[in-house]
Amino acid sequence: MRANRGALPLYAMTASGDCPEQAAENLPLLQQDRADFARAVTCQLPDGEARVTVEQGAWHVCWCVVAGAYQRAGACPPAA
Repeated sequence: MRANRGALPLYAMTASGDCPEQAAENLPLLQQDRADFARAVTCQLPDGEARVTVEQGAWHVCWCVVAGAYQRAGACPPAA
């Protein structure tokens, strides 16, 4: 993700689901960053989920994979 300090709280999101067939392109900076992150998660972590939280001006990313014999692997605590 790019340094876009003025919009940092707007980066909070959860990404999961199917990998989109086409990448989003030529979007405004915030939308492009969010689309790129979601695509990376859904295409590179099949059955994965990632969450971005923003607290007191700092962002944190956690991820987990739910598949097969592994119930959860990664670092995402349950959503509040």
